[in-house]
Amino acid sequence: MGGIPEKEDKFHTMNQEEAHTMLRATMPWIIPSDQEDALLAGWPEEIELVRTFGLSREQTMELMPSIDVFAGVPSYEMLCNAPRLKLVNVVGHGLDFIVHDARMRDYALEHNIIFCKAQAADIAIAEYVIASMINLARRTFKFH
Repeated sequence: MGGIPEKEDKFHTMNQEEAHTMLRATMPWIIPSDQEDALLAGWPEEIELVRTFGLSREQTMELMPSIDVFAGVPSYEMLCNAPRLKLVNVVGHGLDFIVHDARMRDYALEHNIIFCKAQAADIAIAEYVIASMINLARRTFKFH
């Protein structure tokens, strides 16, 4: 995939014709080589990682029928094209896209798809917003 070294030991080469009996999870980002070995050393054998970084929307859509765990923000069409999907791990902090899209929310509820999100910076984001509001209210900074 565009100069990204492939690890054949745990990463799948995305040949859709193969029969998959294990869980398949997408990997939508590049893992730095110094971290990849540590990740793969502790990765469960029953979960196959599928690299999706750099794939077009069409290529990702072709993979969706065989995906159990999706990392990222899927479209409604991706959800509908993923009958095995059980979990969506949103890379980021917001789930507003599913709250505001009734089709996506209803589809996820009907098909028992669980959405989760990163929690690491929620407090820091809230603190920044409150601090910015105080700074603006007190006119602490000049913007010109």
